[in-house]
Amino acid sequence: MPGDATPWDPNDWEKHIQRVLKVRYAKPVGCYQHIPADIKGDCGLEGFAVDGTAYQCYACQNWNDFGILLHHQKNKMTADIGKLLKKEADLLSILGDIRIGIWNFVLPFWNDKDLLKHARKKEMEVRSRKPEHVKTDFRIAVITGEEFLLEKQMLSKQDLYKFDVKDLPDSVATVATWMDDNKGLQLVENLTRKAGVIAQGRSPKMRQT
Repeated sequence: MPGDATPWDPNDWEKHIQRVLKVRYAKPVGCYQHIPADIKGDCGLEGFAVDGTAYQCYACQNWNDFGILLHHQKNKMTADIGKLLKKEADLLSILGDIRIGIWNFVLPFWNDKDLLKHARKKEMEVRSRKPEHVKTDFRIAVITGEEFLLEKQMLSKQDLYKFDVKDLPDSVATVATWMDDNKGLQLVENLTRKAGVIAQGRSPKMRQT
């Protein structure tokens, strides 16, 4: 099944996807543009890249069976594609000379091929309307966080450098045990490496102090 069915808060899901997108399009800076929806709402997309790839996030809430999930996902796609068409003038001003070729519907999880059939219908609807801000071969893709595994790994490595250790040892006697239990932390790896450098040239007795 595509994605992970673990529930996501909608705002957290959008923030998460915005983070991975900014990693994917990090070089050169400015290749990805987030579109905030705080004022006057969004325009059927929450961000786009200079290559014409657009992204819209959605995390369904309060579903307890796959039929309800599909229903909400189809309705959300319909609503957002409707905005994409209705706000053509706004999007032309925002996009400049960029034209949208792919509209990615980014979900935590989906599992029904009928969502793809619905995407093909909305795709043809957009093409038939021939809006100026999309390419003639405009298409819709349904994707999940699995598309960003590399970016998530990169973010995880960055997070290791944050000093977020909650339970530091309170005495010298517990330092060795604590460091052994926290070998995976970048902080511990750095301390171990630096301790080895400092210890070079010292006598065995001095290394123990």
